[in-house]
Amino acid sequence: MLDKIRRLFSGESKRENLVGNAPHSFEKSQDEVFHSWLEQSKCFKEDQYEVVLRHLNSEIDLNKLGTKLTVEQKRELGFNTRVAITDALVNVLSEKGLAVSNPKDELAKIYYRGTFEYRRLEDIQELIRLDVEEVTYQVAGDERDCIWCKANNGLKFRVSDEINEIIKTNCTCDWNRSFLAAVINFD
Repeated sequence: MLDKIRRLFSGESKRENLVGNAPHSFEKSQDEVFHSWLEQSKCFKEDQYEVVLRHLNSEIDLNKLGTKLTVEQKRELGFNTRVAITDALVNVLSEKGLAVSNPKDELAKIYYRGTFEYRRLEDIQELIRLDVEEVTYQVAGDERDCIWCKANNGLKFRVSDEINEIIKTNCTCDWNRSFLAAVINFD
């Protein structure tokens, strides 16, 4: 038990070989995580990903940049006429993105999906560093949790970068708001 406490405060780990030189998904940058969600959404033009990434990183604001569309322009495009939408946002949308009623929601989903996944990857890396071997999957516990998340709430997983892929593959929430609670074994 004292060894675990010592490692917790010293920054050393017995499981260095797990992190090692092999590429793990948690070694991705936040931009790489955002990029993978952009590719999955298919709502944005591929040649405009860099512009969207600048928005996601708060370097520009596609919701304020450019000219606001008129009610008639939004109606022609099939957008919700009560939502403020700029021509700068419209310019980065693919055909699929132009077909949604509120493209600002698509931007928000990419931001939250990417941000929550990146934080989860950082948490997994820290759990490995602290020699935590098992975690409990915990969900937010409200109506926004998908069926898979609700069914797996409280389930224990071995700590590895595979946890993220399991969540990413199975979760159908707009964005996954779960967290991984460390199971501490003091033996």
